[in-house]
Amino acid sequence: DGVNGITHGRFYQHHAQPDGEVIGRGALLARRHGPDYLLVHPMGIDHAGHDHGVNSTEYAHAVSDLDELLAGAIPGWLALGYSVIVTADHGHDLHKRHGGTEDGVRNVPVYAIPRDGTGRGDQSEVLSHLQVAPTICTELGVPVPDTMKSPPFAW
Repeated sequence: DGVNGITHGRFYQHHAQPDGEVIGRGALLARRHGPDYLLVHPMGIDHAGHDHGVNSTEYAHAVSDLDELLAGAIPGWLALGYSVIVTADHGHDLHKRHGGTEDGVRNVPVYAIPRDGTGRGDQSEVLSHLQVAPTICTELGVPVPDTMKSPPFAW
């Protein structure tokens, strides 16, 4: 409502919070409270990258596991009228770290599914993370601040 800030949030500090619990809590919040904006931030892939590296079986399993969880959750979010953006805040380098300028750290996938469920399919278009915030603002009907120079991406 612009006054109360985050009214229905669930936050966790424990690094071993299972992705299934995080996705499940996000789905529950969406069903129970219907927030205008829902950010779900599972950490399993990040932890697997730090602990085992991006070329490990553990990392591949974390990616596959989250893929399955999202495949179960996304149809429900779409049915509730949400648009869905799936991305990562960073990748990892070969030394189990992030924060650098290597392609593996800076280039991450972005999947965008509009609320009507019709996507554009596989696109080779390169998007910038700088486009995510303006896209979210536009979806919410919030004016995009002048400080955000990148345009929203096309659904």
